[in-house]
Amino acid sequence: MFERLPERVNPFRLADAGRRLEGCIEVSRLKRLRPSLVSDEGEVLVRLEFARNTQGLATIRGHIETTLQLECQRCMQSMAYPVSDDLAVVAVESDAEAEMVQEKYDPLVVDDESLMIVDLVEDELMLALPLAPAHPESKDCVGRNLKEFDPEDVDEPVEEKDNPFAVLKKLKPN
Repeated sequence: MFERLPERVNPFRLADAGRRLEGCIEVSRLKRLRPSLVSDEGEVLVRLEFARNTQGLATIRGHIETTLQLECQRCMQSMAYPVSDDLAVVAVESDAEAEMVQEKYDPLVVDDESLMIVDLVEDELMLALPLAPAHPESKDCVGRNLKEFDPEDVDEPVEEKDNPFAVLKKLKPN
């Protein structure tokens, strides 16, 4: 069973000890993510493993899992969007250290040897969001039933308006 995660941790000490944290974070606590959601109900399951790599840097490997409620951009209805994402970051104390990080890790500059776990999880979830959420094609989406606009289907006759450039057409030599 997952428990509540601590607010702040020192990733360097946890890496030295080779610690593992597992817990839940309520979606309602993710303030920057909330405007992108239809509902902020639910929890994010989080697993984080802290260790030192061959360069001696503090690594954080983990996995986050949740289902977010987003607005489908086709039908404008709520849709469940499952997120199951792995993360691999290296905690560094400066930008200079961040430049030395291997490509398989993302550098994470940690101020005052303190890391807000909620911020790390929220960043990963924001990166996992689609640009334009939409129901999968196999699911029933009101937007899938929309048809292209066809002027022939309009019952009312379309009134032609005077073209302001019609005068110029008369001036143009053939």
